[in-house]
Amino acid sequence: PNPSSGMVNLNMSLKQASVINVKLVNVIGEVVFAETLGKNKELIKTFDWSHISSGIYTVQISSNGQNKVEKIIIK
Repeated sequence: PNPSSGMVNLNMSLKQASVINVKLVNVIGEVVFAETLGKNKELIKTFDWSHISSGIYTVQISSNGQNKVEKIIIK
């Protein structure tokens, strides 16, 4: 859900297996969370960001040269 209390589910399918990078970035561009996941064809994972300060963030997912960016509000 958006806004979120910090528990965030990410689901994404890829055409081919590749390394997936996930970043959570605050409004001033600081990376507050980063994780590199192994070579996968899909991303199905729950992240616990409840310890992160309330605010507006972007979730940046990159894989195989492609990027997806989503805005999220953590309350």
